[in-house]
Amino acid sequence: MLGPLADVRARAGVLLAAASNAIQNVGTLGGVLPGSPVAAMAGNLTAQINAVTQSPALFDLDRALGRVQANIGQINSDARNVAVAGGDLFTLAAAQYGDPMGWTAIAQANGLTDPKVSGLVQLTIPPYNNQTGGVLHG
Repeated sequence: MLGPLADVRARAGVLLAAASNAIQNVGTLGGVLPGSPVAAMAGNLTAQINAVTQSPALFDLDRALGRVQANIGQINSDARNVAVAGGDLFTLAAAQYGDPMGWTAIAQANGLTDPKVSGLVQLTIPPYNNQTGGVLHG
């Protein structure tokens, strides 16, 4: 299924390139003289085709980057509290920060030295700033 889809996309790319070349050739020898208003319009049309072709991908990229930015903003926002029922700080840091080595920030914010969590505990999750490399400094 992926092979035929790739073939169709490749063919569409060839057709877009051919259309772009045909438009650009209007303003060259064999067409209209370079620098004429018709050549300028052909250049504008080519730019518009490129913009229309690239716009959907750029909008998708902008949306994805916006989601990443929002997620990173939440990670680095003010401290928050979470309830934990057992487990360990490595798993909690991986879930909260995307980095298990951030366990040291959670441990320090809660006055802990052991990454194991027993029972139901309310823990403070500080803003992510892992400069310890996963080593707890007392």
